[in-house]
Amino acid sequence: RALVADAADLLPNRRAEAWRFTDLGALWRREPETPPLAASSATTLDEMWRPPATSAAAEDGAAAESAPPVVSIVVRDGVVSSAETRGALEAGYAGSILDAPADVAARFAEILAAAPPELDRERAKPNSALGSAPWAALNAAGLADAVVVSLTGDATASVHVVHVTSSGSSSESSTSLSHPRLCVEVDGRASLDISQIFIEEDQSGDDDPEKTSSLCNSRTTVRVAGPDASVTHAYSVVGKGASSEHHESLSVECEGSYAGTAVATSRCRLGLDVGILEPGARASIDALAVAADPADFIDLRTQLRHVAPDATSSQDIRLVAGGPGKGPRGASVLFKGRIDVPREAQRTDAEQLCRSAILSNTADINVMPSLEIVADDVKCSHGATIADLDDESLFFLMSRGIPRRDAKALLVRGFCDALVEQIGRESVPLGLRRALDRKIDALTAVV
Repeated sequence: RALVADAADLLPNRRAEAWRFTDLGALWRREPETPPLAASSATTLDEMWRPPATSAAAEDGAAAESAPPVVSIVVRDGVVSSAETRGALEAGYAGSILDAPADVAARFAEILAAAPPELDRERAKPNSALGSAPWAALNAAGLADAVVVSLTGDATASVHVVHVTSSGSSSESSTSLSHPRLCVEVDGRASLDISQIFIEEDQSGDDDPEKTSSLCNSRTTVRVAGPDASVTHAYSVVGKGASSEHHESLSVECEGSYAGTAVATSRCRLGLDVGILEPGARASIDALAVAADPADFIDLRTQLRHVAPDATSSQDIRLVAGGPGKGPRGASVLFKGRIDVPREAQRTDAEQLCRSAILSNTADINVMPSLEIVADDVKCSHGATIADLDDESLFFLMSRGIPRRDAKALLVRGFCDALVEQIGRESVPLGLRRALDRKIDALTAVV
């Protein structure tokens, strides 16, 4: 409660730069309630949402012996489902903090109890704030459990976390509220491949999307400690209802190598903050947002803070908006990206590129790339493009007998897959593939 009270001055409002372009009406439309426990079958999770590599490793005993350890964790409404968690790390721990060894639990409990550093950062520079501070404080106040991952030494491992959010009851003005938390620490020469995927399950029995909704307020912190440590991080938001909200506050402290890829196909707001803390550190953020329904609003914010000299960073952002419009407004995507290079971060190499495809007259894409450079010996660039599909490419495909709708679908799928493939084919769940296919079908329905 003290954390939430301390963040009261940072609550979302249209006067704050971080929220000036965001529709805040949906945030206050319903009264939150504690959700019922979701109860989907393990078979459904295995087939749709666990990465193929997880099932393959379990079936192939010989391959499992030589492959890195794989841990699969299911989190239901912010609480780890121990019965559905599989695997264990040999040189570390991955699972609920409630089940962690005493030394691991004590270390992470201290981290979880600390005030979110976003509070001080956003007060110091309100005009460049991501708007994550109040959500991080609310997450800390509502914490019921946390997934903690610790990897040390020379270990290599894969951890897959499936977050299942229950929708609210069928009573009008009801929204389920959950606060998932993931805390990751990797040090030494360890290498971690971690994926998070967020899905929603309707527990109300009501088919009306205006009466089945959820607010998932997630917070993820990653610490890459040491120049030889590395983390590859895939983050996906799919399968959310039209009336649901998803907020992510992702904070990374990088002394080694961090590569993040985010994919959003549902209404959400993602705040991704990466601090590059040591010379030679490397960080990248690649993101794909696909909005095809008039209710879709995807708000993507990134901030890469170069604190040390001789470090590198990159951002590859791809946005797609379109689909059949209903009324004056259609699907909407917003990207606001920032690179901070203070005086002490000399010889920084940073780049940011945002490519957008807008496929209907009612869709809306807003792109705001920015750089703040004080150091005088740097190599930094940013750029943004917004356009429809290329007419020459469409003509090329159609001249070979491919119908216009199929040609559009091929081009959109190629644009999206160039980024999705960075997650790794063996790590992309079937459910994510199908969610993208549905969005692409909706995007290309209007010829």
